[in-house]
Amino acid sequence: MIHLHYSNRLEELIDPFAELVGVDQARSPLERVTVVVPGRAIQEFLKLRLAEREGVAANLDFPFLRGYLKRIAEQAAGGEAAAVKVLDAGGLQIAVFEYLREALTAPREADLAPVQAYLAAAQDDSGQRAVKLFELSGRVAWLMREYSTARRAMLVQWPRGATLGADRMGETETWQRRIYISLFERDGSLRPAWIAPAIDAAHEAPRWMLLPFAFDAIDDEGLRAVLPARLHIFGIGYAGPEFIRIFARVGTLTELHIYTLNPCREFWEDVRDRRSARPPRVGSLIESDEDPFGLEAPDESLALRYWGRAGREYIRLLNETTDCDFDSHFIEPAPGDGRATLLSRVQQAILTRTAEQPAAIGEASRSRLRVDNSAPDDGSIAILECPGVRREIEITANAIWSMIRRDADDGGTPLRFHQIAVVLPEAVRDRYMVQVESVFAAAHRIPVNLVDRRLAAQSRVAEAVDLLLRLPLGRFTRDEMIHLLTHPAIAGRDGEPHAQAWPEWCRRLGVQFGADERAFAETYVEPKIFHWDYALKQLALGRFMAGAPSGETRVF
Repeated sequence: MIHLHYSNRLEELIDPFAELVGVDQARSPLERVTVVVPGRAIQEFLKLRLAEREGVAANLDFPFLRGYLKRIAEQAAGGEAAAVKVLDAGGLQIAVFEYLREALTAPREADLAPVQAYLAAAQDDSGQRAVKLFELSGRVAWLMREYSTARRAMLVQWPRGATLGADRMGETETWQRRIYISLFERDGSLRPAWIAPAIDAAHEAPRWMLLPFAFDAIDDEGLRAVLPARLHIFGIGYAGPEFIRIFARVGTLTELHIYTLNPCREFWEDVRDRRSARPPRVGSLIESDEDPFGLEAPDESLALRYWGRAGREYIRLLNETTDCDFDSHFIEPAPGDGRATLLSRVQQAILTRTAEQPAAIGEASRSRLRVDNSAPDDGSIAILECPGVRREIEITANAIWSMIRRDADDGGTPLRFHQIAVVLPEAVRDRYMVQVESVFAAAHRIPVNLVDRRLAAQSRVAEAVDLLLRLPLGRFTRDEMIHLLTHPAIAGRDGEPHAQAWPEWCRRLGVQFGADERAFAETYVEPKIFHWDYALKQLALGRFMAGAPSGETRVF
């Protein structure tokens, strides 16, 4: 059964979560409690809050969503004659690359003309053409994986024809569709032609499938056997429609608790929808309607109209799995004494889904009244334009210091540094993390505690040791090797002479991953390129041939 827990503040979800964890650990102290989280920041948040509440946080397993579902799907299919394997983006990249390499050298395929035009930029340089094709294959593989969870109906339709027709995206869909139907069967399994020969011919080769199709291929009994008695999903702000369908299925086999932020106390449907006994189901509308939730309605909060699409879709689909039955843990952002800040007024307006915030905060705010929009700027919301990453961090440091000084001068309870959070988007986190500590220290000696940082990252030497220990177990990708080669604890305090040249060398040499050609064994990728052994031999040869020509013309 699925249990939904909603709140407009993440910390309000700790109590219901901790109570269930305490019950589980009291019943089976040696059994690990599984909590699926979106990232390490939420993992650290949960551990610290549990330790603060209970005194200790132990015997907890914090897998990430996609990795956990991949694991249980493969475990559930392990007893079948033909096991199911979940195809990740890396494996799919190799299949896409081999298909394109073969299709683009055969008689011209009209559907792939845009790909031909893209590769034509490499002109007669076969090496650069291969690199561009491999990088394009990685992007296409990532898109196919995302389509499987967000646009599965489109993938199911593709074998029967295109879905967008003459739409402006029709050309893009045409070549992507050609790649997909050439790689996959109708049931979502990778065609045998793109699977390397099995090492052990005595056993049937596994069926390689994208995650949602893999779940369709396993039975309930196998899935039930690998699920814990109680599963928690905490802090995920959005998951595609196919993930919701997987949640619904898992909820029929075990006790599933989902804890997520919901900025609105009321249903996110329009008032006219809430007059009916049950909101209409919209799961099928998400892919076919540009605005299935009426976000453009003029009486809707601007914040929800501009930024609410993903969260609104997620909450609505979760509500459909339980017929809108959820546990509410909402709190009022704005005090009822008339001293509300601009920020709390905006939060209150979103919570109650009013177009603007009423002048008086309280019970009247629950109704849709004509409101006073003349709130003064009290500094509780500020939008700062910054020309670059470092300048952005400097401005943030100055803003933090101003808040600390202002509160200290007011004579009341001062704001403390540990009460201030700086949130970094996951996609650009690394660009900021390398500068935050140094800039904050130089600006006002502001102390920093990076919650989403492993032990190795607290020391550059420990970080280098961690990189070296993980190297043999990795794929020797370009990013991890460059990180290692340019690390100050390895390159030296003054920097290895060629440390800054490695990124450009790797790009020009076409390095992708693999220590040597064994990384491409049992695949269709040309084994003599893309790996480090080949690249280093090229560099060594280039070094040997450096300098002025000798004038010797004989061949040895």
